Amino acid sequence: MELKPKLNEAKAVQVAGLFLLRAGGKMNYMKLVKLMYLVDRTALAEWGRSLTYDDMFSLKNGPILSVVLDLIDEGVRPNVKSVWCEHISSPSSYEVKLMKATLTTKLSRAEKNLIDRVFEQYGHLDVWSLVDLLHNTLPEWKDPGSYRLPISYSEILRIEGWSDEDISSVNDDLADLAVMDALISGRNIKDTILAAA
Repeated sequence: MELKPKLNEAKAVQVAGLFLLRAGGKMNYMKLVKLMYLVDRTALAEWGRSLTYDDMFSLKNGPILSVVLDLIDEGVRPNVKSVWCEHISSPSSYEVKLMKATLTTKLSRAEKNLIDRVFEQYGHLDVWSLVDLLHNTLPEWKDPGSYRLPISYSEILRIEGWSDEDISSVNDDLADLAVMDALISGRNIKDTILAAA
C-alpha cells in the first residue's frame, strides 16, 4: 500500500458538488463515483497527483473511489461530523442529490476545468454505458469477482507512461503529504506509516 494522505473530504464534496450541479442537482450514485474516479485518475495521469487522495479499487462494476463510495453507501458513524453528509444526500432510488450548494474554494481553476472536461466527455452516458466503457478502456481495472482489488497510484502512472524515476518522485511527494496530513490532523505518524505497510 502506498503512503499517501487520507481522503480530502472537503475537496471530494466540492468535486461531487460540481458534477451534481452540471447534472441538474442529482445523479445515479454509481455514475457519480465513476466520474470522480475519472477525475482523480486523469489528474494523476496529467499532474502526478490526485484531487481527493481517496483509495482506488476494482469492483465488479468497475473502478471506484473507496471512501467516497462508503460515505454514499454507509454514511458516517453517529456523532461524527461529515461535510459530505451536509451537502450530498443519502441515496434514494440509486440517486444522490445536492442538498446544499458547495463552495469551490478548495479547487483550482485547472481542477475545475478538469471536472468540466470529464463531465463533457462522459456525463451524457448512462451508468451502465459508463461501466462498460471503463471496463473496456482502463487497463488497471481487473474483474475481482465478489471481492475488490486495490489500484495503486503507481500502477496508473506506469500505465500512463511515467518513468520509474518520476513515479518514485511522485511517491516521495505523497509520503511527505501523508506525514504533513497526519501532523495537521493530530494522527500518529507511526500509525500512518504502518497503515501503508
